Amino acid sequence: MRIKDRAWQRLGQLIDALPKETPGGDTRAKGVTPPPMLTPRQQAAQAAGLSRDQVKQAVNIARVPADT
Repeated sequence: MRIKDRAWQRLGQLIDALPKETPGGDTRAKGVTPPPMLTPRQQAAQAAGLSRDQVKQAVNIARVPADT
């Protein structure tokens, strides 16, 4: 496997290990407008300078089963 491919795979694994949602649940059902908060995945992606498409691509690559 090429180095760049392995890097994308590892990036996807790391992002996939982060929680998808922010803690606290859905406040829309309670009639409260939540403040704009980033999920841990979005925070990590923003810190790394990744776009939404790049995050999706990395996670999809990580979810492909490895050849044995």
